[in-house]
This record gives sequence, C-alpha cells and structure tokens, in this order.
Amino acid sequence: FMNVSFCLKEDNLWAEAGHVIAADQLAWKNDVPAPVAEKACERPRYADDGNFVTVTDNKIMAVFCRECGSLVSLNVDGRPMIDPRLGEDAAPRLTCMRALTDNDNWIREGKKGVYAHGLTQFSWHTPVIDFSEAEDGAIVVTLNTDVTSMKSAGFSHKSVWTFNTDGTLSIYNEVDPYGNMPEALPRLGLSLKLDGELENMEWYGRGPWENYIDRKTGSFIGLYKSTVSDQYEAYIRPQDNGYKSDVRWVSFTDANGHGVVFSADVPLFVQALHYDWEDLEFARHRNGQQRFDAIRDPRKEICLNLDIRQLGLGGASCGPRPMDKYIFPIQKESWTLTIAPASSK
Repeated sequence: FMNVSFCLKEDNLWAEAGHVIAADQLAWKNDVPAPVAEKACERPRYADDGNFVTVTDNKIMAVFCRECGSLVSLNVDGRPMIDPRLGEDAAPRLTCMRALTDNDNWIREGKKGVYAHGLTQFSWHTPVIDFSEAEDGAIVVTLNTDVTSMKSAGFSHKSVWTFNTDGTLSIYNEVDPYGNMPEALPRLGLSLKLDGELENMEWYGRGPWENYIDRKTGSFIGLYKSTVSDQYEAYIRPQDNGYKSDVRWVSFTDANGHGVVFSADVPLFVQALHYDWEDLEFARHRNGQQRFDAIRDPRKEICLNLDIRQLGLGGASCGPRPMDKYIFPIQKESWTLTIAPASSK
C-alpha cells in the first residue's frame, strides 16, 4: 500500500503547518503471506482415553471431549489460549449475532427480524468427533455440528481441525444455513473466549480506530498495536463497537510476549472486547422501553469474534438501511482459519 496525504506547507490561522487536508491509501498488492510457525520438532500425536482425546505437538495441545462434542482446552506455545475456567463455553463456535446498533432497528423487530427468527439463542450439538492421521503426519479432527436456534433457523457447521507438522493448527469451516432465515444476518463467523491475560493486541488490517464494512475508507490498512481494553467504545446507548476490517492477521499476547496469532485465507472482521454481545444488547436503553440491565463490569476473559461476513451499519436510525452491496447473502460459506504461536509473526 502507498499512503498519500496533502498537508499545509505553512502555519495558518486555523491550523499549523503539517495539518493533513486530505489523504488516501492506494493498494498495489493485496496478497499478504500469513504468519507461519517454524517447523515442528516432532510429528503431532493424539491419545484417546474414551472420554477425552488429546492432540499434541511441540507448539499446540488441544483436548476434545467426546461427551460434549467440543474442544475444552487449547494451549499454544505453553500457555492457555482459550479461557481455562470456561471449558467448552470458550471453544470456537459458529455465531451470527452482534449487539444491535441504533442503525440496526430494521433487523431488530418485526416478522423479518433476528429476534422473530430465534437467532439470539443458539445451541451447539456435535454427536460424533472423528480422528485420523494424514499421509504427511498431520492429525485431522472432524466435527459436524448442528447450530440450532430457538426457532426453525440454523446452520450445519462442519469444521476440520488439522494439526500440521509445522506447528500450526488449521480449521477448515463449511457452513450451510437452513430453515426460515431473517431478512439479513448481523455477522457470520467464529466466536471464542480467550484467556484474559492475552491483553496485548496487534493486527495488520484497518485501524487504529473502529471501522466497519461501510465505514472503513478513513481507516488505513497498516500494522497497529493496542490493548483489548482500549477497543471498547463507551457509547451512551450500549451497542456493537470496536470492529476492525480487512484484517490479514491478529495476535494476542500476555505481558511476556507469549500468545497466539490468527489468520485466514480471506481478510477477517475482528472484534475483541471484555464484553460479549449480550452484555451490550441487554444493557441498551431503547425509546419507550425499560432498561433490562445496567452495563456490567468488564469480563476477565476476552470475547473474540473472527468473522468472514459483516452487515453494514447503514443509517436506518434516521435514514435508509445499508446499501445492498453491504448486506451479504445468507448462503453456504467456507473458509480456513489458521492458529499459530505469536512468536511466528
């Protein structure tokens, strides 16, 4: 990318020399190699005691529970990645909700809204977990999960976890919607709960402030550093906030620099907060309605969304809904997420 700016050459009554009048970013090449860990010292292996299956190499250790049909523990580079207190509730899960914004009133209520279609309450059921070993030595774990809403809408989510011989973990996702869907989905991607000590955030994407698919041209793509706590925007009426668009990779590390880096085969929309969508949605005050709850204290864990689709914000609080090009179709999707030690950046 090349950044171009026009600045004042001399001091003016209303601004000093160097003040930026206009700026733009020109893209020369969009292909960015994802971070790759060093080659592992040993081939991945797994152990099955009938209840839990543990997959390990010298970089990553994952534990899957047969009874609950889910990942329950994931350590990267010797430290917990997902919150160890939450077990399966911290594991990556397919989700589609956000704390609705002022502009989202067109998808909030009514027969075509997300509440009417039950998308605010999901259950995840994985009846069988399959394990195999690839010819190159990688361990492959396959989960076929039924993501069911409280109404008829839902998703079939196939995830193939490949523990590679280079010390990385690749998760291929195939999602197929079914049932009576609303007019639009707020987002689509994986949600997980990171260990709260992974507070330091670094990303290569749009920043430094929050940006969305139809609110991003003023946020240039670059390398940014911040903290998860600083991602939160304390709007007077609590609502969705803090997203970063066109993210090539994002890392979360502790005070010692240990942690994890996420990337994908497509640019991601990334949100990392100490609040989940329900914390914000039900603390929201809407005109003519009683507030459900006051905004709670920040959670210790990090609520992370790694999305491939995002609904535009539009202007429906006082004008039109998002333009059609910012409303993604509800259709079959596939993508691959890669997890690696933060030291691979």
